Amino acid sequence: MFALSSTSNTLESDSHSAIEEITSNWGIDTVRLTYDVDTSTVDTEHPIWKRKSTVGVSAHIGETTEFTADAPFGDTQARLSLSTLRRCATWEFEAGQLAGLDRPALLPPGAFLHLVTRLIQQYEHVFRPCFVTVDEETGEMTWAPDWARQVHIRRLDVTRDVAVPRHLEPAFKEALAELSPKYSRGVAQRYDNRDGGFTYYNPSGTQGTDRIYNKDAQMDIRGYPDFLRFRVESQMKRERLARLGMNTLDQVSGDKVWEALESRWKALRLDKPLRNRSQVMERLAELQLEQQIDAMAYLGFRTYGAETPLTRRRTTATRNALREVGLNPRKGLLEQPRTQMSLPLESGLLVEEA
Repeated sequence: MFALSSTSNTLESDSHSAIEEITSNWGIDTVRLTYDVDTSTVDTEHPIWKRKSTVGVSAHIGETTEFTADAPFGDTQARLSLSTLRRCATWEFEAGQLAGLDRPALLPPGAFLHLVTRLIQQYEHVFRPCFVTVDEETGEMTWAPDWARQVHIRRLDVTRDVAVPRHLEPAFKEALAELSPKYSRGVAQRYDNRDGGFTYYNPSGTQGTDRIYNKDAQMDIRGYPDFLRFRVESQMKRERLARLGMNTLDQVSGDKVWEALESRWKALRLDKPLRNRSQVMERLAELQLEQQIDAMAYLGFRTYGAETPLTRRRTTATRNALREVGLNPRKGLLEQPRTQMSLPLESGLLVEEA
């Protein structure tokens, strides 16, 4: 039974349901993994191969063949490349979609091992991993007990959806623009997308890339009336994976993925208060009208580094009045006190703080 709000004609449960549906979605998105294969088992004529290219490497090594495919799996595909020189296969896929989940659902980390197992099994007849042996008499395939340790993770996108109240979206964009991430090898960028959305982009060289973007706009859906679904998405590549101990399939767990999210939350400084709306007008409202006019004039000229036209006496009185209401006469309008927002990783909900 839903309870009507005492202050509106909407259902109180609507907002709670929207927040829960958005913020409960966290886990694994894009994945790249690799493992060694027995090249003698590769079915070179199988129809999955989209392209085959053979090149001579050297007189000593001879030729190498590179195979690529968009391998069907359920209702979607996984990108596959296989090198006879390196003797390895590399898979790349969006984990949630590969598992048959509807967008924008992310893959729960606990399902990752099972998903990869199914993917490898489906293509054992096309090429066989080195960790799989075949009994020549019975044809029975046996996987090595430590096979998951032999599957190497090259990229793992740890992802969390967050609920942003629609009225806070402009302030959230401005707050993101002021972030200075730790350990970034590039300059964080923010830009508006062609789809009407917004993306905050933090490239970090070979370690990976962080993105914060409007998922509703990217999916071209209207979403919920009061909340937008933003997505915080962090690529974990070799260095980051090594630091967190997620280099191989057997090491990936819910705890490790959450630890990775915590690491990136702190690196992006999302664990700190985010600047919100200015309190200038609220503070100035405590002054008399004539004082308000002088204060706005003074702060306006201060903002642009211009000389104030106020007399010395009025300037002194204005500075004192600004101090009385908690504003700084040495700073311009844009540097005055603001309210704050916070985006806790645990709740995934952007909130205003008093």
